Amino acid sequence: KGARAYVLSRRVGLTGELLEEEIRMNPCTVQEMFEAANTGCAFNSFNINQRKRELEENPIYKRKIIFTRNPETQKVEYRDINDNDKNFHWEFTWLPKPENQNKKTYNGLTAMPGNTEDGAIAVDSYSNSQGGRKYGSKACALVGRRSDLIDPENTGKPIGMLYGRPPEKDMLHNQVLLCGEFFGYLIWYEHTADDYDSFFKDRGRTAYLGKYPKSMIDPTKRENADRHRGTPITPFSLTKQLDNGISYFEHHCNKIDWIEILDNALLFDPYDRTKFDILVTFLILISVLMERPIKVPPKKNPLVHVYTN
Repeated sequence: KGARAYVLSRRVGLTGELLEEEIRMNPCTVQEMFEAANTGCAFNSFNINQRKRELEENPIYKRKIIFTRNPETQKVEYRDINDNDKNFHWEFTWLPKPENQNKKTYNGLTAMPGNTEDGAIAVDSYSNSQGGRKYGSKACALVGRRSDLIDPENTGKPIGMLYGRPPEKDMLHNQVLLCGEFFGYLIWYEHTADDYDSFFKDRGRTAYLGKYPKSMIDPTKRENADRHRGTPITPFSLTKQLDNGISYFEHHCNKIDWIEILDNALLFDPYDRTKFDILVTFLILISVLMERPIKVPPKKNPLVHVYTN
């Protein structure tokens, strides 16, 4: 067969950790030799490195934008970034058509997102509002679409990312809120600090914050659990997110369009999540995308009764 053909034949039928171990033991390229250093990766490093090579060879275009509110219509719009926005802006691989933008529903006078079945937004914020360079923590937000068999290429994946540390923390919350209104998606912050709750409440947009997903609550405690707005940081929740991430990198790694997510995944330490803002946000996103939103049942009686004379 020849040495290379023999080595490659040993990989036939292997997947996951068995395939990774075989490649580490018998690499065929310089890239595979360097990839052997990722022995401590929590996810499928072979799939991750393979996707990295694909993105390096065929970069995916991402539109860089900032969300703004039209002062006349109060609708959310977007514009391309300028030099002042380079350190903190959104990147998108997909944007909704005009007819699907700014969708809202109302519960009385309360505005609610009107496109929750299409996608969701996940956010990993930071606790302190000052001392950015000293503390080093950055914020990350990811926008994702739920899996749709009719449009598999553009769904079941992240389609937008915001990453960085703005001069004021309210700038983060404002961009996330505007994004939620523009897409009509619910927003899930990791519940490590709840200053986001007051920001949204002051603007009458509390209904845009998603409550604890049931899949992140221990089944033995769901019935009486307090479902705050955000995602819990309990051991059960973090383990569930990690399990979802392992499955995603195993079966859907080809759907990740950001090298930053892949790089974070290679180094991710489940026991020290604070250093991995991007991957933490990614794990929250795929977890909330898996849980379909509850539909509000239609009212049995009409809002307005008409009586004949």
